[in-house]
Amino acid sequence: MIARGGYWRWLWAVAATAVFVLGLTEPTAAQERQLLIDPDDRPLVIRGVLDEGTTGFSGNVRMKVTGGDAQEVFLLAPDLHAVSDPVATIDRSNITIPPGIGLEEDQWRDVQVTVTGVEQPGTYEGTLKFQLSGQPVVSPEPLEMRLEAIPRPDVVPVSETSSFQLARSGKFPLIDQWLLPMGMNNGTRIVQFDNLTPAEVPIASAELVMQGERTGYVLGDEDFQLEHPASMPEKQVSQVRLSVDRGTLPPDRYTGALRLRLEGLENPVTANLAMDVRNPPLLPLLVVFFGVVVGRLVGKLAPPGPAAQAQPAQQASWLTCFLEWLAGTPRSAAQPPLRWVRALLFCLLLVLLALLGWETLYIQNGANFGVGGLLDYLGLFLWGLSADIAQRTLQTLPR
Repeated sequence: MIARGGYWRWLWAVAATAVFVLGLTEPTAAQERQLLIDPDDRPLVIRGVLDEGTTGFSGNVRMKVTGGDAQEVFLLAPDLHAVSDPVATIDRSNITIPPGIGLEEDQWRDVQVTVTGVEQPGTYEGTLKFQLSGQPVVSPEPLEMRLEAIPRPDVVPVSETSSFQLARSGKFPLIDQWLLPMGMNNGTRIVQFDNLTPAEVPIASAELVMQGERTGYVLGDEDFQLEHPASMPEKQVSQVRLSVDRGTLPPDRYTGALRLRLEGLENPVTANLAMDVRNPPLLPLLVVFFGVVVGRLVGKLAPPGPAAQAQPAQQASWLTCFLEWLAGTPRSAAQPPLRWVRALLFCLLLVLLALLGWETLYIQNGANFGVGGLLDYLGLFLWGLSADIAQRTLQTLPR
C-alpha cells in the first residue's frame, strides 16, 4: 500500500510525463507532414504567346500533403532568368499563387502559378519552392520551372502562289524521263515559308487541300506526302516538302492551298498552289506518228500523177530505195545525182514536223492533256496527217 505522500508524488510524476510526451508528439506530427508534387508536373512548363494585350501567363501544378492537413501553402518564388540572356530577368514579385490555398491530407489539388510583367519573348528558368504552414523554413519543396514566352508568329509564304506541271507516270519510266522536260517527271516540290518572328516557331501540323477543276477529284492522303520540320528557326526560310504520287492522279488542273498551323496562331498560314497533270508522253507521240503512217498509206493508195507515169524509174542502191520509200519520194521522178541525200532530208523533215506537233499540242499547250479524252488524241492524229501532206507537197514543188 502506497503512503499518502508517495501517492501524490507518483501522481505528479505520471502527469508530468504525459505533458512531456504530448509536448513532443505535436511538433513531431507537424514535422512529419510532407508536401508531394505530381511527377508529371516536373518540371513546370508554362507556355504562351506574348503580344501587346498579353503580358501574363499561368499554369497549374498538382500537389498534396501527407501526415496531416495544411492550412495554407506558401510560394517562395525566385527570379526567372532568360536562357539566352541571363541578364534579362523576371522579378520574383511577379510570380504568385492564389492566397489562402490549403491542402487536405492525401487529396491532390491543382495550384495555379501566375507570372506577370513579361516584357520580352524568350525562355526563362528558375526553381520554385513551396512551404507548408507550420513547416520549418529550412525544408521547402523545390520545383524546376520553365516559362516559354513566344512572340506572335509572323510567317509568310515566300511565293503567294506556286504552280508546277507534272506528267503521270507511265509503264516505261526511262522513256518518259527521256521525252519529258526536266522536272515534269519529278513529283516532289518544295514550298518555302519565311519566318519573320524574332523567335523559333513550332509547327503544329501541315495539310494540303487541292481539287481538280474539271474532274472534281480531291487529293487524299494516299495521293501525297508532306514533310516539314518540327519548328521554324527565327529569321530564316523553312521548307515544306510535297511529294505527289504521279500514278494515282487523273489528268486535270488542281488548285488549292498548303496550310501550316503554328503554335500561338489561330488561323493557318496559307500558300496557294496550282498543279497541272497530264497523261504520259509516249502514247501521244505514237499517235502523231500513227497519223503520219495513215497519211502515207492514203498517199500510196492514190493513183500516180501524169508526170510520174511519164518518167521512167531509175536504178538506185538498196539504201536509196529504202529512204525513198520511207520519205515517200516518187521513184519515177527525175532525181538529182545524190538521190539518197534528198530522200534522207525529206525523212528528217517528216520526223521534225511530227515532233513539232507533239511539242506544240502536248508539251506547250497540253498542260492537262488527257482530261479531254479522245479529242486530245484526235488533235495529234490530225497533226500527223497534216505533217505527211506538207512533206509530200514540198516534194512536188518544181526544182
